[in-house]
Amino acid sequence: MLVHAEGDFLVVGPPGPIMAELGKDATLPCSLHPAMSAEDMELRWFRSDTLESVFIYQDRQEKSEELTFQYAGRTSLLGELLSEGEAAVIIHKVQASDKGLYICSFRDGDFYVQTVLELQRERKREREKERERERGRERAWMGTILRRESAL
Repeated sequence: MLVHAEGDFLVVGPPGPIMAELGKDATLPCSLHPAMSAEDMELRWFRSDTLESVFIYQDRQEKSEELTFQYAGRTSLLGELLSEGEAAVIIHKVQASDKGLYICSFRDGDFYVQTVLELQRERKREREKERERERGRERAWMGTILRRESAL
């Protein structure tokens, strides 16, 4: 879990990398701790390597004029829980170039906190292999239960 604190609150990101499949949507979540409303805060997600803006929420609305052209029209806020300090940006139709580190920043006046998120590309073949391994474990588990019941 990535955390960065600067005083009265801190921002928390996911415990590991976010996996995304090309052409699908990816969600980059961040939350405040302790939980508090972020509705009147400025929220930004940007690339850590270039500092290019991916998404900006300010004055209770999305600000698209400062976004990097690669993300214009491809990001949106999942903000139903802003009043509880939870927010996420969705990158729509993930591209290979979206892979990398992102910074999620919450600003309240002159005070801000941020954390780093990692977006990795999920390869379709790897996902299929994992699903097959999971199916094999389920079959083995079910076989154990069936054998145990038939022994009774």
